[in-house]
Amino acid sequence: MIRSAATILFATVMGLSLGACNDTLASTGADAAVGVYTLQTIDGQSLPVIVDQQGNDIAEITQGTVTLDADGSFADVTELSITQSGVVSTETDAAVGAWALSGRTVQFVPNDGSGVYEMTWDGQDQLTQSFNGSILVYQRQP
Repeated sequence: MIRSAATILFATVMGLSLGACNDTLASTGADAAVGVYTLQTIDGQSLPVIVDQQGNDIAEITQGTVTLDADGSFADVTELSITQSGVVSTETDAAVGAWALSGRTVQFVPNDGSGVYEMTWDGQDQLTQSFNGSILVYQRQP
């Protein structure tokens, strides 16, 4: 009985030690990715960023957030400013659904069936998305 208790205690201490020393193991759990991430840059440019322009008609992204909730749900919201014929309006593009983390890849499954997409999580506080040839970088808010 004493030997079994000592073996269990040793295995537990070793497991805790390895977990504390291995940052990759400690930071890859889905709970570690939970939070609100704000869009910082598109192709290295700070917001707002013009994403389409035809003459004086302009579409620019002014703001974006990705929220990863602990229950496995997400909200991905992008705000745009649209200028057409000199008239400025705003649009909000939102996707909600389920998310899952596999390694450093966050997979998003929107409820509206618009298609699964992915972002890369840096294991700490940043999400990066490759979208239509552009790189979007999101930073987690404290």
